Amino acid sequence: MTGLSRRSALRGALALGLLAGCSKPGGPARRTPVPGPAKLTFWAWVPGIEKCVALWNSENPDVQVTLVRVPAARSGAYPKFYASLEAGQQPDLMQAEFSEMPAMMMYGGLEELTQHGGDQYRSLFTDWIWQQGAYGGGVYAIPQASGPVAMYYRRDLFDKWGIAPPRTWADYARTAEAVRSHDAYLGTYPPNNGQYQAAMAWQAGAKWFGTKDQRWTVDIDSSPSRRVLDFWQPLVRERLVKTIPDSGTAWYKDLSDGKSVTWMSAHWADGVLRGGVPGGNGKWGVAPMPQWDGPFAASNLGGSSTCVVRGTAYPKEAMRFAVWLNTNPRSVALLLAGGYGWPALRDTDSVPELHAPSPYYGGQSIAKVFGEANAGVDTAWKWAPITTQTLQVLTDQLGAAVNGAFALRDALPTTQRRTVRAMEKKGLPLG
Repeated sequence: MTGLSRRSALRGALALGLLAGCSKPGGPARRTPVPGPAKLTFWAWVPGIEKCVALWNSENPDVQVTLVRVPAARSGAYPKFYASLEAGQQPDLMQAEFSEMPAMMMYGGLEELTQHGGDQYRSLFTDWIWQQGAYGGGVYAIPQASGPVAMYYRRDLFDKWGIAPPRTWADYARTAEAVRSHDAYLGTYPPNNGQYQAAMAWQAGAKWFGTKDQRWTVDIDSSPSRRVLDFWQPLVRERLVKTIPDSGTAWYKDLSDGKSVTWMSAHWADGVLRGGVPGGNGKWGVAPMPQWDGPFAASNLGGSSTCVVRGTAYPKEAMRFAVWLNTNPRSVALLLAGGYGWPALRDTDSVPELHAPSPYYGGQSIAKVFGEANAGVDTAWKWAPITTQTLQVLTDQLGAAVNGAFALRDALPTTQRRTVRAMEKKGLPLG
């Protein structure tokens, strides 16, 4: 089957919600095993994961893994992966975010694991995280970690100023005004990060993608999404929050100098904060996300799985490594030390390092906050196979809005239209 006809078949299957079949019409040809130990290549970007690979290799001489570090996610890993599929030079295993896996399946790049006994591992993982890589009875990934969101805040400065962490978004707006009186900013609204906006909309009840009657639905320009952007609009207009990218020298300097005193982010951001703001030891704390009305709701930002890539000569061995990587207590402890996120494990009590008090947070065990956040994620959220395009359009639109071209909420209709257009070009039927 040619690359073009293969993609047409894959898109048709995916468009109908039959994700379990999307890698079956084509994909890379199976490589032939060679005598001797199974040799696997693994592409990943998690800090510290090389220690896990070294530990595995020391204990499993029959299956040896070579780690290849790739730029994180959309920074380079995914384009490199798709190019490798075209060239027939794909790795055996690949780290992938939840949001990218539908696209990887559309390209025929992921191995279906139930044929190798993959479904037996479901009980080891939290249900909603397992479902990120399970479609139509098929399993296409071994979960690694999720990204429950909470609020990192400068506890020392909040205490000094007599300010409490905001419990609601209305509190957040009032707190932003109070913090400005101390020549600081409560936080940053990052125009460079469409995925951040997706997380904020997710918490508010948005569902950007879905399926109905075997067709995709798109609802980016929705009431919950508009509510979020309407909330941020006056804070941006009145300069009560910064609008610099949430990365780079200026942003880290603000966090280090106490000029930006919160960061709404995922559990994996703990490693980023400790590494990027080493002088913050003992000064930070973690509190739940501010709430809208209604029951407690959190969100998810990021989250990854370990995928066995279609075409590997050793699918069972690759799956065995992926399961070990994400369930072995010593491996998970090493991943935690690197800041990989909230473990996908159902039984997080098996990893005492997760619950240990942290000197960086003044002795707080941040697991309690993030565990509640993980339980408060709306598991009905779905991703579509054009996530990269959607997030890029949204990022471009928000950047223009922050610079005054139009209101923040006006980024949504354009993002919706261009997302629909991208899906139509891929042959995905829409409801």
